[in-house]
Amino acid sequence: MSKERIQARMGRPPLPREKTRPNRLVTFLTDAELETLRHEAESAGLSLSAKAHQLLKHSLDSSTEPGRT
Repeated sequence: MSKERIQARMGRPPLPREKTRPNRLVTFLTDAELETLRHEAESAGLSLSAKAHQLLKHSLDSSTEPGRT
């Protein structure tokens, strides 16, 4: 094989730096809370992680809106 050949990248292409989420948050849920989150995620067509992120982001965004304390 030629050294000039460009090797294809495997996997998903990297996201732009401003869109990456490199930090991890771990929390504990009751069985009822987990079931509620699963139901919400399934209804929205999202993974548990994506739904949890959506809920947390929405809460953080609304708590930092002007006029809210």
